[in-house]
Amino acid sequence: DCAGCGVCCRFAVSEFSFQELQIRAKNGDKTAQKFVETFVPYNTLDDARQVFPEYVELLENNTDGSFYIYHCPKVTEDNRCPDYENRPEICRDFPDNPAAFLPVCCGYSGWKSQTEYLMLKMSVLTQIINFYLKSMRG
Repeated sequence: DCAGCGVCCRFAVSEFSFQELQIRAKNGDKTAQKFVETFVPYNTLDDARQVFPEYVELLENNTDGSFYIYHCPKVTEDNRCPDYENRPEICRDFPDNPAAFLPVCCGYSGWKSQTEYLMLKMSVLTQIINFYLKSMRG
């Protein structure tokens, strides 16, 4: 269950810039389209750092620096959606990937810890199967 920490609303991370997401959305990428309809980029990294300094530091220390941080401009001060019943699909489906960044304070972090191993195992098995199928074809 959602713990109301606000990280998903105030700290959406992508490897794509807003302009890249807009282009992808224009070219038919539904996920990018939903993302740009919901989130806007922080003006600066320092603006994001003011909201969640520990997570910005975590990204800076564990990535090559190519990330962009976004937020929902509609979220209230108490981390609530002002139109929760009609919230975007991207929000209703969160979290949709056990490999996604979820802080410990997130109500879904327990789900992530239970499912991440299985997701990674399925990914590896898929890669192995595809390797053998490809080698059999020739």
